[in-house]
Amino acid sequence: MDTSDDGNGGDGSSTSYTDSDGDGVPNHLDLDSDNDGIHDLAENPNGTGTDANNDGIVDGSADADNDGILDSADSNDALAGSPGSVIEDTDGDGNPDSQDLDSDNDGITDLAENPDGTGTDANNDGIVDGTSDSDNDGILDSADSDDTVRGSAG
Repeated sequence: MDTSDDGNGGDGSSTSYTDSDGDGVPNHLDLDSDNDGIHDLAENPNGTGTDANNDGIVDGSADADNDGILDSADSNDALAGSPGSVIEDTDGDGNPDSQDLDSDNDGITDLAENPDGTGTDANNDGIVDGTSDSDNDGILDSADSDDTVRGSAG
C-alpha cells in the first residue's frame, strides 16, 4: 500500500497522507479513521452514500460521470466530484466525526456509545483494542467481523 504520495501513482509531490489513528492506513483508504469501531461512512449521517450491508463501503458499482465516486454517494452524477457533500462535525470542534473519538463532546467516547457494540476497549481510551488488521481495511481485527475481505459487516 502506498501511504505517501511519492510520485508512485500520485501527483509527484512528497505529500504525506494523514493517518489519524496511526494504524498505517491513510484516512482516505481507512474505513475507520479514528479506530473507534464505527465505520467512517456511518459517522457521516448527513453525507451521501448507501451502505445497506453495513460493511463500511459505499454500495453499488455504477459511476455515470466517471469521477471515481459511485453514483449512490455522488451528489451530482453529471459533474466530476461530489459538490455539496457535507462532512459531519457534530460538536463543532473542527474535527470531522470520522476522526473524533467523542464526536458529540459529551465525555463518553463514541466506542462506548456505539449501539452495535463493535470492538473492545478494555482501557476506556475510545480506541478499539489491538493492532492487527489482516485485510488492511483500517478496521482492526478485534472489531472486524471478516478479516479476509475489505469492509466489515456490522
